[in-house]
Amino acid sequence: MSTRTSYYGGNHGVATHAITGVEIALWDLIGKISGQPVHKILGGGSHFSQVRAYLSSGPSNMLDKESCQEYATYIKAGCKHD
Repeated sequence: MSTRTSYYGGNHGVATHAITGVEIALWDLIGKISGQPVHKILGGGSHFSQVRAYLSSGPSNMLDKESCQEYATYIKAGCKHD
């Protein structure tokens, strides 16, 4: 099954979103069973004092007035566009 069956589910379709949801649930289950937070299981939590946030918005080809105002709000809040 192609993961690009539905753009409405994002760039990779609803199948990818479903798989991701199951994967997150499995990591959470492993954490509960082992009594450890998932970030420790994945090897994190001891190397960084800060974590950069990731911001995602709509398709980059949307340049209507409302989207531009939204993007300007993100930039004013300190987000950077790569």
